[in-house]
Amino acid sequence: MELEPPPSVRSLFVRAGWYPHRCKELDEAVDPRHPAAAVLAAFGGLEVRPDGVTGRTCAPSAVHFVRLFPTKRASDWSRLLKTELVGIAELADGHASLYLADDGRVFGMSDIHDACYFEGETFALAIEHVLLGKRAQPMLHPAQREVILYGVVYRRGDPALYPW
Repeated sequence: MELEPPPSVRSLFVRAGWYPHRCKELDEAVDPRHPAAAVLAAFGGLEVRPDGVTGRTCAPSAVHFVRLFPTKRASDWSRLLKTELVGIAELADGHASLYLADDGRVFGMSDIHDACYFEGETFALAIEHVLLGKRAQPMLHPAQREVILYGVVYRRGDPALYPW
């Protein structure tokens, strides 16, 4: 499956070196049937920076497309979400990671603190959120009483939490 960036952020991808029909060789550890394979083939190695973008509801973030090695935390969330999460990018110069689920949903995890969040139903929506500075929806792990995202404390029952 060939993948193109959404029109709203296409110029940022072109500036980073993307071109139509770009196809990078995949790491053999990535299942070619998982949607992460298409993302990494199209964008792997690119560092897309939102230079000149004013965030809409939060600061925009740089995205470095690279296959991430599985972590215990990502495996735990995969189990809880009943999906396979594959790491597809580092965000904010290594402060967070982006994961693609086998059903196409996209999740982020802070690499600084324990926040996990929902970025979008599709890769296109999620990458727009990240590069255009739109807030993600926080998620509360069963072992957490609260989670902090964007300086806001979210507790069980908060309607702003992603209802996974």
